[in-house]
Amino acid sequence: MASCPRELLRTPGWEGGGLATCLVSPEGLCHKIDVQMLPGMPESVRRFAKASFEGWVFDAQRVNDRPVEGQVSMRFSLHTRKLFAKNFRVPAFERTTRNR
Repeated sequence: MASCPRELLRTPGWEGGGLATCLVSPEGLCHKIDVQMLPGMPESVRRFAKASFEGWVFDAQRVNDRPVEGQVSMRFSLHTRKLFAKNFRVPAFERTTRNR
């Protein structure tokens, strides 16, 4: 999987997703990737899905025991935590600067 888009990591409680479709070659590699999403989704989500699918390898479909090209569709969803962890370092820093 590709790394999650940075802009989403900064947004607590964000949810979204889409449908990714790719053609699987007889070698099992994913190519001609199409990502469909609802309007208003960040373009970084489309790039994330495409980059993730490019790295996937599948068992190709077989006809008469010979591998053939096929198609795979997969729904994906992304979400970020609703709350971020508190920065525990700030109070300690403030304590040391107050005592000086």
